[in-house]
Amino acid sequence: MHNPEKRFEIIVSYFEAVNADRFGESASYFAEDGRFVLPGRPAATGRIAIAAELQWALRHYETHLDTVVDLRSRNTYLVDVDIRFEGTLRAGRSLIAFSVTDTFQFEPNTPAISELRTVYDRKTVDGLLRRALRGD
Repeated sequence: MHNPEKRFEIIVSYFEAVNADRFGESASYFAEDGRFVLPGRPAATGRIAIAAELQWALRHYETHLDTVVDLRSRNTYLVDVDIRFEGTLRAGRSLIAFSVTDTFQFEPNTPAISELRTVYDRKTVDGLLRRALRGD
């Protein structure tokens, strides 16, 4: 798939679905054997596992928003996406915000995502989350 506009359209649709808690729809943008990789977690492989991993990753948040800040095509099949994540926790209603880079790898001949790798400063984010859940 050499159409960058189609890749960007899929990425925007993916984030719209995630932001609306439509995790099954988000996972539908992946190839059947697609992979979703979060820092410190084993890769989720397959659409059902990807939907479950998205739900797990956002389980503490009453509200959350991934805002796309920048998209960059690295080559024909790789797109880096910088996002700003903001989430309000269920417990205590604290707001947590941090920067994330998602790397989308697309299948060669289809518009499906073969892998999505999420990168953020896990130590800092885990600390923010722990303090907010404790009410510090």
